[in-house]
Amino acid sequence: MNAKCSTGCKTRDHKSWGACMRAKRLNLAPNLSETGVQKQWDKELDAYESARRQGVEPEGTTMKKVDEAMRRAEAAA
Repeated sequence: MNAKCSTGCKTRDHKSWGACMRAKRLNLAPNLSETGVQKQWDKELDAYESARRQGVEPEGTTMKKVDEAMRRAEAAA
C-alpha cells in the first residue's frame, strides 16, 4: 500500500500524491464559460472600464455598483 496515493486510488502505484491526482484527471477548476458566469463577469468588467474612461469611479466592479455610480454622475452633471 502506497501512503502517497489518495485513499480512493485503485492502482496505488503513484510516486506522489500529485501524480495520483493527475492520474485521476480531476477538473478542479470550474468551467466558467459553461455556466455563463464568465460572460457576466466580462460584461461587468467592460461596464466598469467604460465608466472609468468617462471619469466615473464606481465603488466596485459589479453591475449594480457601476450603474449606481453612473446615475450619480449623470445627476451631478
